[in-house]
Amino acid sequence: MESAISLPSSSEIRLVVFDFDKTIIDCHTNGYFAKKKMNALKMRTSDFFIKLVPVLLDYGFEVAITSFSDKKHLKTSERRTNHAGSDLIINFLKLHFNAKIVKQIHVEAFDPGFQHREHFSGKIPEDYFKVLINKNIHLINLKTKLNIKFNEEILFIDDTTRNIKYLFGNVRGFLLPKTCKY
Repeated sequence: MESAISLPSSSEIRLVVFDFDKTIIDCHTNGYFAKKKMNALKMRTSDFFIKLVPVLLDYGFEVAITSFSDKKHLKTSERRTNHAGSDLIINFLKLHFNAKIVKQIHVEAFDPGFQHREHFSGKIPEDYFKVLINKNIHLINLKTKLNIKFNEEILFIDDTTRNIKYLFGNVRGFLLPKTCKY
């Protein structure tokens, strides 16, 4: 495939990971989205993401999406009318890509700190962010699933400074500029 995008060789980076909210889409879903309104997310999607994913896959890169969206956030009654967690991401991907591409994209959608938040009242300690409230556990899961040996083989793209600041090891992080236009 002909591309004007200059990509590093796959021996340097094997996995390109995108955050979902405010990185792939220009809004925050707060972890869930109404099933009946999923088409509304299509208009909020970065054109760059839609064009880049097939190119990355064609070049042999693994592609993944991470999110703090978690089905556990929904009450049982809300699950009938809303998508959350991996269901949200996969149904979103189906709006943009064919089944072959959707199947190739790895999804890690859960909130690792959800069960621990009730232990804090007021300000959450800074160490909490280093351990749980970032995407490191998502990246560790992907690294294991995809048999990635070195952190340097991962490129993580996010809009949140905290998620980039607390990346473990030598994972390469790219902070999406606030001026980025969708």
